[in-house]
Amino acid sequence: MPAIVYPSALPGPQTAPVQWAERRMLSALPGPRDARAMERDQRGTQDLSFIFTAAEAAAFAAWYDADLIQGGAWFAANWPAPNGTVRVRRFAAPPQWQFVPGGLWRVSAQCEVRGRGEPPWFEPERDVWLWLRGEEHPTGTIIDSSVHHRTINAFGGAAHSTDQAYQESGSIALLADGDYLTTDNLPLALGRWTIEFAVFMPPGDIGSRWLMHQDAEFSESSSDKRPTLRIWLNSGGGVWTLTATGYSNSNGNIWQHTAVAVPQTGWALVRVERNATHTLIYVDGVLASSVAGLDGIGGSQYVTPVPVGGLQVGRGFVGNPNYLRTYIDAVSITTEG
Repeated sequence: MPAIVYPSALPGPQTAPVQWAERRMLSALPGPRDARAMERDQRGTQDLSFIFTAAEAAAFAAWYDADLIQGGAWFAANWPAPNGTVRVRRFAAPPQWQFVPGGLWRVSAQCEVRGRGEPPWFEPERDVWLWLRGEEHPTGTIIDSSVHHRTINAFGGAAHSTDQAYQESGSIALLADGDYLTTDNLPLALGRWTIEFAVFMPPGDIGSRWLMHQDAEFSESSSDKRPTLRIWLNSGGGVWTLTATGYSNSNGNIWQHTAVAVPQTGWALVRVERNATHTLIYVDGVLASSVAGLDGIGGSQYVTPVPVGGLQVGRGFVGNPNYLRTYIDAVSITTEG
């Protein structure tokens, strides 16, 4: 398994003061203090300050998000330390970003420092195929923060926004007809997978809106191409419901959930999960719908889905786009085989 090492192409910190932790037990009695060693690892904390160009900032953010899994993994770096050895570190909290004149970024962070010098060994999770975050990336573009770094194509006015936020400092705004995102096809036709996303539910009755789909660039009446995935919202009478459906194999097996209730206003966290025996939908952490098996309907007229159009977020297929026109956040697609 590979070691996680700070990228050699990036500059090291400009300042890096270290504070070692107290590794002794000290007596509290009057007189000379007795001490007893409690641990051998010379651990501590280190306050770091970097100056990055825009390109270096983007590379650092991608490394932090993907390789370190949002900063949670240990990594090796030969930044200055009192004894001069390579140290192993982990970020104690997300870095702070400050834009400075000249198109540069000042990034400040605190790391835990592990005293042992050997590099950590860690295999990043490779089954997270897509991860879209609401917090704006330093480059200002919408990116895939998974280890696959898929190209995200943003159309219309699709962009980050601070007008609404689910769990970070902003969200992805798809507010008008023509605002949507695309990427290449994901391996959803077979196997087990989970799709999770947060969607801001606007008030009012506005008919049907598509959240995402794959392999659906065709007329719904076509019998030779069926979508791997379709998820859309419906509103009527002040009530929002969610429908999710998909065809999974050449025998025409279909799973389908209809009229799953979701909150009328505010943010809703939706999780669509397919395992070996069921497809499930959770809304705000509560199981809202379960379909046993794959609801096999058979029939040779349904063939293996044709990869057309890729994964699309925020619109339906060409003949019936039904743009989402709201905010989304924390979009992730995970496969499990």
